[in-house]
Amino acid sequence: MYKGEILVGSYFLTRQVHTPSIDKNWIRRDTLEVFVNTQKQLYEYFSGSREDFTINYKLEGNNSQLKVWSALTEIRYGRTSNYKQIAHNIKEPKAIRKVANTIGHNPLIIIVPCHRVIGSDGSLKGYSAGLGLKQVLLSMEKAKTACTSEF
Repeated sequence: MYKGEILVGSYFLTRQVHTPSIDKNWIRRDTLEVFVNTQKQLYEYFSGSREDFTINYKLEGNNSQLKVWSALTEIRYGRTSNYKQIAHNIKEPKAIRKVANTIGHNPLIIIVPCHRVIGSDGSLKGYSAGLGLKQVLLSMEKAKTACTSEF
């Protein structure tokens, strides 16, 4: 999804829990620069040659959501954080469930790295595109290799 030349959404439409409904009047324009650039950078990420995205994007949400999603962008490639730490980082230490819910509604999956958030005990916790994919992404980043799984 885009507005002008700014990406506002990136989803796994066939497997992600929270996705927007697709308006029947939308026109598919794969040749727009924002889509071409996004596709190129995602390909590079999955092939193991890109750690950070330089896509022009805009997160749209309320102030609380924006704080959480912004905190996700601070989690570096190959690293993880947890819901409790994110709540602490946004100065709402008791808002762990709210943080988890907001992360589950991340509109820019992969690009805003919600897959890098795990449980305080180190276990995998929810991922709107499935825990199997979350494990693949974390393993790929930890090993700094290409994604070879058919998730």
